[in-house]
Amino acid sequence: MAQAITAASMPIVSRLYSPEMIGVISLYLSFFNFWLPLLAWRYENALLIAEDEEESHHIFRLGLLLTIFNAALAIPAMGILHFTCTLGFDVLPVWTPLIVFISLLGYGFFMLYRAWLLRLWEARVISLSAVARSGANVAVRILTGIASLGIYGLLFAEVCGSWAALSAVRNRTKKLLQSRSPKWSWYKVKKAAKRYRKYAQYEMPSVAVDQLAIALPVPAIATLYGAQAAGWFGLAMLLYAIPNGQIGKAVGDVFQMELGYCVRDGDYIKGEKLFYKFSLGLLFVGVLPLILALYAAPPLVPYIFGEEWREMGEIVAHMAPWMFTALIVGSLSRALSVLQKQQWKLLYDLSALLVVVLIFFLSKYYQLGLMDFMRYLSFGMALTYLLYFFIIAFAIRVR
Repeated sequence: MAQAITAASMPIVSRLYSPEMIGVISLYLSFFNFWLPLLAWRYENALLIAEDEEESHHIFRLGLLLTIFNAALAIPAMGILHFTCTLGFDVLPVWTPLIVFISLLGYGFFMLYRAWLLRLWEARVISLSAVARSGANVAVRILTGIASLGIYGLLFAEVCGSWAALSAVRNRTKKLLQSRSPKWSWYKVKKAAKRYRKYAQYEMPSVAVDQLAIALPVPAIATLYGAQAAGWFGLAMLLYAIPNGQIGKAVGDVFQMELGYCVRDGDYIKGEKLFYKFSLGLLFVGVLPLILALYAAPPLVPYIFGEEWREMGEIVAHMAPWMFTALIVGSLSRALSVLQKQQWKLLYDLSALLVVVLIFFLSKYYQLGLMDFMRYLSFGMALTYLLYFFIIAFAIRVR
């Protein structure tokens, strides 16, 4: 349902908003998606392996405090990028830092409840939250687009999507918890922080580097080729978010739940079999989007999205190897978090960031065209995901 809502809306959205407008909101989303996983310092993943429900409450409270603090910290960070005109962020409205704070706060709280639901084996509620977020985001985008609100409407849609996701899980999670909420204990909150400190020490820096590598292409393209090119790339990423963001995330949720159970039970042989079973399943799932992207996207995009989006079809085709490997490996990447081997992920993160930075400077120096940039970026990122796959497989084998 979430995929259908997103897919059905895209031809409408592409006619209500220009590539330049989509480029601007893509810049905003690059910052949002970079900051989002850092809000709770990754302590939300500790909820899956907490010893009992009481400890999970203290981990959740630790996550709430960190989320509020880091969401507030995003205000000056976005403000600095805007006022220093860094990587094209000056095209965003001056009040965008306030929008990013409100949106991060809503979705940050949602991520904590989402992790709790994974512990409680309630994947269905998480799926319904995806529908709620997609529905709210799409409805607001279309209504504000009809009202010709432009980038203001797109930003408001992001806020509505974040809080719609939270509203879909908050009450249900509280009803599912078996015991009464324990009293606040700063000692136990600090004890939980210390016990699961690997999430803050290793996983958070790793995710920061990883998200930087994912977020950088949009401002890099905007800097090299303009807002229109960033809009083509941004909508292409939204298109790929249908299989990767919906199917990949849903499969990742189930894999994380199952592997977390194996770890708590000490059955690592079953966990390894699970890893390869999910890998094979995702390989088959990803073949159809890969073929459609390579052969159907270039001729069909102008008819579906409008003539001014023609170049996006070529971008989608060039991105196919990158997104195919991302669907498979990205969905399984939570294994390192569950195994508490987060430090190994830094090998992939640093290689991915190096690829993006290297291709940016090579493209700038040799004045490469947009499609050449996309071709080299896709090939480089696909190689880094293959490296990532072997790192995860090795971590499971060692454990």
